[in-house]
Amino acid sequence: MYGRVILPVKLSPQISGNNRIEITFKDFLLEYSNNCQSDSLEVQLETDVSIPGKRYCGSELTNTTLVSKGNFAIVTLRTNARNHGRGFQLTANPVQSRARSISDHFMNIPISFWKKLFEVPGRFGLG
Repeated sequence: MYGRVILPVKLSPQISGNNRIEITFKDFLLEYSNNCQSDSLEVQLETDVSIPGKRYCGSELTNTTLVSKGNFAIVTLRTNARNHGRGFQLTANPVQSRARSISDHFMNIPISFWKKLFEVPGRFGLG
């Protein structure tokens, strides 16, 4: 076991700008159960916090690296405090985001811009 904690424990590393967070698990052993219902580590990597994270248990994250989609991640440990493994050891480091592609720029253009573009009289058979 790596230490005592009061549960649930929620870590929320955040970095600035367009960087992402790389979470590397050097060791991971939590009690295994179907659907990780007993002990679990939930890792939320999406930029939309309404999307639930993925739950992990057993030894499935040993020597695994996960990368957030945006500049933050949420890691939540849950346990029933009965059977337990030795815990986990992780590091979280900033990594530079990949270069933006042209499609990334199109995705960030407000819908109001596209609507105005297509409603201009004389374009595309309108007006």
